[in-house]
Order: sequence, then C-alpha cells, then structure tokens
Amino acid sequence: MNDAELDEVLTFYWPMVIQRAVNSGNEWAAGFAKGIAKKARKRGWTPSRRQEEAMRLLVDEIRPRQPDNIDLVDDTPMSPDEIALQRVRSCFARAETIEPMGR
Repeated sequence: MNDAELDEVLTFYWPMVIQRAVNSGNEWAAGFAKGIAKKARKRGWTPSRRQEEAMRLLVDEIRPRQPDNIDLVDDTPMSPDEIALQRVRSCFARAETIEPMGR
C-alpha cells in the first residue's frame, strides 16, 4: 500500500470501518480497527503485510462498488443540426424553471 492509498484509506474509509466494526459487536474487528487508527497517528507508520490485507478486506466491505462496464458518456457522433436542437431544448428547459418577476 503506497502512502497516497494509505492516506485515502485512513482519511475517508477508516472512520466508517471503525464504526461498522464497533456496531457489529465483533470484538476482534473493533479492536483491530481502533488499533490501526492509534498506530497510524505515529509519524512514518506503515502497516505490515498482514495488517494491510486485513485493512483492504475491511475497507472493501464498505467501499462503494461500481459496475465493471459503466458507460458515462454517449460518444455517438452528433450532426451540427442535432447539436443545435439539443442547445435549443436546453435553453427552453432552463426558461421553464425561471419564475416570472412580479408574482
């Protein structure tokens, strides 16, 4: 685990890992999560290989999953007429949300 990944895990995910471990009633997981948080405060600390494996497993349980084949952008080419029509529709959609003055 490189420094950037360790920082991300400890900053964004580890508080949720601790909360989930404590709420689950699993004493080992709660103790491990709290122990890692305490050790991580020491300058230059890095997890051992076994600690890193356990940390990854705990974080993977809470990290949001994304589909493997997600397609966020429609990269179908558009003609200039289609682009113009899309812009006009967008303008009308925005105009409909504007409240008239004086009402």
